[in-house]
Amino acid sequence: MKLSFKNTTVTLGLFFIFIGIVFLTVENTFYQYLDENLVLHESLFLPLGVLTIIIGTLLLVYSVLKKMFKSLNKRS
Repeated sequence: MKLSFKNTTVTLGLFFIFIGIVFLTVENTFYQYLDENLVLHESLFLPLGVLTIIIGTLLLVYSVLKKMFKSLNKRS
């Protein structure tokens, strides 16, 4: 059985959201700590996780809006 994705924007959006969740999980599990001066140390996974989730959400919103406008144009 061959898997085929018709809408690559949705697939890419879901992929970015999944990768963002993985980044945030790794950040939360391994790379946060307080040193002896109570300074919080974080890695680059936090901004990468947030950025990829935002990109994924924007791609999904774009896909939904594109589909809505396409269906509105077919009606008129």
